[in-house]
Amino acid sequence: MEGRLNMKLRFLHILGIICIFYSLTCLNILNDGNCEVPKANYQAAILMEPETKQILFEKDAHKNWPPASLAKMMLILIIIEKVDAGEIKLTDSVNVSADASRIGGSQVYLKQGEIFPLEEMMKAVAIVSANDACHAVAEHVSGSVEGFVE
Repeated sequence: MEGRLNMKLRFLHILGIICIFYSLTCLNILNDGNCEVPKANYQAAILMEPETKQILFEKDAHKNWPPASLAKMMLILIIIEKVDAGEIKLTDSVNVSADASRIGGSQVYLKQGEIFPLEEMMKAVAIVSANDACHAVAEHVSGSVEGFVE
């Protein structure tokens, strides 16, 4: 149990460091101390001040996109929490649905009807950033992606 807690804490620390570094880099604060709109080749973005919830910058913030890495990291964190709580096991069998097999984007090309242990699916999410595995895991845990998000 202590090993899982340490793994969860390491994950949260790494996630925090990535978010802070990415935020500072995107705002160009690390380069010259000025805060300016990112001059990167991006298709969508949103930046919100967490306490006031004021939107500081946005571009196509409501456009639908395949799951981003941060969403995948949140899925990983939630799965770790559910495993720690005993709600699920890494040995659970995850069935691939038709929806998961057609998700597109970064994937491991899962086929409808395939069955993999949750641990293998989580490796695909973490290492390959596989949208199809992410979709299948969300369906496995909550019955649907929408249910998982809630």
